[in-house]
Amino acid sequence: MNTKKIINLTNDIIQKYYQNDVQPFLDSIDEKVLWYGPAKGQFLSGRQALLDAWADENNPLTFTLGNILLDHISTQSTYCEVMMSFSITTHFPNGDDITVDQIIHVTWCERKIDGVKVPRMLVVHISNLYQQHKADNIYPVHFNEIY
Repeated sequence: MNTKKIINLTNDIIQKYYQNDVQPFLDSIDEKVLWYGPAKGQFLSGRQALLDAWADENNPLTFTLGNILLDHISTQSTYCEVMMSFSITTHFPNGDDITVDQIIHVTWCERKIDGVKVPRMLVVHISNLYQQHKADNIYPVHFNEIY
């Protein structure tokens, strides 16, 4: 598995995803994919569950991504972990905007489809970051500010 190509593929798919072009994302998910969204209860297991969830998705939202960082680690030749961090602004039709910092973690695996090795997203985990209190190192133990 060529990690440079996987990093570029991840970046391309996520950027298109936030341009409301989710087809490259859906085309790349594995049959056994696990998808964890940023909101409570957003957990989907299996390709068909994702396809069903996105089948009725139609929203008027637009998005702007900034400060994109990508990193990866590959412990086997057939797997690659890619972390993507960025700020994302959601633009609502009424003129409101909300900006959050987001991380997307994608576990890529290599599958043989029709005799050809192709990369597939096995795990996709999206999380929104909270603002950490300056006195906290790991856990949020200072509650005099709202996270």
